[in-house]
Amino acid sequence: DEVQSMRDRHSSGNSPTGSMTPKEVPGGQGSQVASYDMLPLWQERAKVMRSQRRASVHAIAHQPIEPEMRQNSMFTNSGLDLGKMAVNPMSHHRLMWEALGMIFITYDLLMIPLQAFGMQTTVWMRTLIYIISVYWTMDVPCSFFVGYYVNGFLELRPVYMAKHYVRTWFMPDLLIVICDWVVLQQDEDLASNEAARTSFYQAWRVLRLLRFLRLIRLLKLNSYFNKVLEAIQNEYVLTIIHVIRVVAVIVIVGHLVACGFYGLGEVSLDSERDSWVGQAFADYHGVEYRYTTALHWSLTQFTPASMEVVPRNELERCYNVCVVILAMVMFSSLISSVTEAMTHLRKIGGRKSQQHADLRRYFMENKVSMQLSIRIWKYLEQGVRAKQHRKLIQDVELLHDLPEAL
Repeated sequence: DEVQSMRDRHSSGNSPTGSMTPKEVPGGQGSQVASYDMLPLWQERAKVMRSQRRASVHAIAHQPIEPEMRQNSMFTNSGLDLGKMAVNPMSHHRLMWEALGMIFITYDLLMIPLQAFGMQTTVWMRTLIYIISVYWTMDVPCSFFVGYYVNGFLELRPVYMAKHYVRTWFMPDLLIVICDWVVLQQDEDLASNEAARTSFYQAWRVLRLLRFLRLIRLLKLNSYFNKVLEAIQNEYVLTIIHVIRVVAVIVIVGHLVACGFYGLGEVSLDSERDSWVGQAFADYHGVEYRYTTALHWSLTQFTPASMEVVPRNELERCYNVCVVILAMVMFSSLISSVTEAMTHLRKIGGRKSQQHADLRRYFMENKVSMQLSIRIWKYLEQGVRAKQHRKLIQDVELLHDLPEAL
């Protein structure tokens, strides 16, 4: 009846939206419904809407998924569920693994430049080098299953995690690991064959320079450190860590400058030129004294201090000038960072400290007894603690701009 009434209403005259022709309903008993030919403007609009729907479906198909959604979208290969091998980059296990990597990177940063002093590799140092090489070798396949964040969403699909690692750190990691094992193998061969080591001494020294490729991992150190900071919620702890970080940067830069200055002096000494190494040290001076002297000279370039070590040729003088320029830029910036951090610490408790100072002044000027003042202090301390409440979302301005999905 509804179909018949609609046909009766539109059978007379032309529709303003287009022409109308009867059309058989599939499966019906000869019943017909009205069919419309849309205007060209409406047809173009329909095409646009269809293309937008296709784009939305494509975006949803490539949207990062949450851990609970990942459980329902397994990526299997030969019976192996790779989806369950995905690792959250902020999980406790991953943070502990990357903290261990930070320790190893710091060790390389300190020990590799010390090769300029001709340090002998001891048994425990060789063992530690093997442990570090094994760690970074294991880290390469493990990194294929580490998730990453895209616009606030955690991506844990195996294919996308693998593509992300291949596009970022796969090639540098693979190159450094191969060079590590090549240098270790050559060290073993030359250590067991003293004659070959003497014959190929220069080639052996050049080969050992490949260890400096490990310092490329310093680019990872900053991201590892930022992950650790993101896991810390205490503002006081974050500010103290920032100050410690600035001091550590000053010491490490001084260490690198000292090793470079000593290495440049050794090169000048080998080329039979006047060098600060030949003037400052005798044959009986050990590595410890030589390193501390070079480090002392390095730190004096960042401060208004001075010492008896001075450059002896044009190469050493140019190196000294470059270090002074670096020190002028870097030291002032680091000092301002420390000052800013300490000012931030004072601002955190500044209002509370001012209130306490006003209360003490009131007690003193009005001669309040000690017993009463202690009772007031205890009450205020316990009352403030009881009034403390958790931060709500409306109290945090940065959270107002987040999308509904987060």
